[in-house]
Amino acid sequence: MKVSAADMEKVSYIKVESFDDRVIPMQPCYLGESNWEAWILTEKGLLPMKMIDVADACYFSKEPAKATDIHIGFISLIMKRAYFKDLVHFENGIQEDINNLSASVTKINLFHEIWRSDNKKITRRFVTTEMEYIFKVCRSLFDLLQEVIMKIWSRFKYIDPNLTTKKLKPTFSKMVFLDNKLSTAEEVAKRFQIPMPLAEFYTRNGVFFSWLRSYRDKISHGGNSIKSLYIMDDGFAISTDTEPFADLHIWKSSDLKANGLGSVRSVVSYAILNTLHALEDFSSVIQSIIQLPPDVAPDHEVYIRGENLEVLLELHKYIEGEAWVKI
Repeated sequence: MKVSAADMEKVSYIKVESFDDRVIPMQPCYLGESNWEAWILTEKGLLPMKMIDVADACYFSKEPAKATDIHIGFISLIMKRAYFKDLVHFENGIQEDINNLSASVTKINLFHEIWRSDNKKITRRFVTTEMEYIFKVCRSLFDLLQEVIMKIWSRFKYIDPNLTTKKLKPTFSKMVFLDNKLSTAEEVAKRFQIPMPLAEFYTRNGVFFSWLRSYRDKISHGGNSIKSLYIMDDGFAISTDTEPFADLHIWKSSDLKANGLGSVRSVVSYAILNTLHALEDFSSVIQSIIQLPPDVAPDHEVYIRGENLEVLLELHKYIEGEAWVKI
């Protein structure tokens, strides 16, 4: 069913000057003071719904309905300015993966709480399987992002009318690697005839992606796993002197335990935060290069509420001083 222009005028937060081939996002809107506006599409057109609150959803608002709700600029940009049919699937997949990552971090914290109450109920594999899952999902998010980049790049005009481009590659690795070596920004720009800001985006995120790709491939194809995991009173730990963690520059000597043991919370936070940074980095860069369609909700942003998403607000603390559980 399609929404008519007359119907859209009923919706206070959506502004559609002219219909294009975008999907109109009909997520609810938080109006403030516990008030919500929501609509449902029926055969008789749009009908208002009475909404009390949301449990697991994204919504429009000028401010978060709860302090623990998450704003991700990439999600907001796609839904407000590039919500095309061939992008909806990938945007939904990215949201789902972010929810799953937050659930995995929450489970790691929960496992430690259970271990402290009964150390026979939790084994090493409870934690290592979650860590491996986190690395795999972060790796797959880069390819979901690349799918979005390809579709946006082929659809819109550049702000600079003199720009031309070649077809981009379908995977992030093929954009940043050539002959199994990381390319420079100049090499990426020349190979794909893309503006330097976008080429620099690839190389900025290529170093972390290279580490993630290498370790993820070892897990998936080499049969390796995280073997050296230690369970301590104040958290799960891994050896920072062994691969694949030895080359990471996230360990502060003051946060390390004896024998160079580092917090599991720190390393999974590092992986997730760098992956989310790549999404945000792209959403910032692309707006300076591409002529995107008009914003369908110019006075609002998109916020996300999930069962465990609030843990994302804690990740930077796990790297910057709260790596270990306070006991």
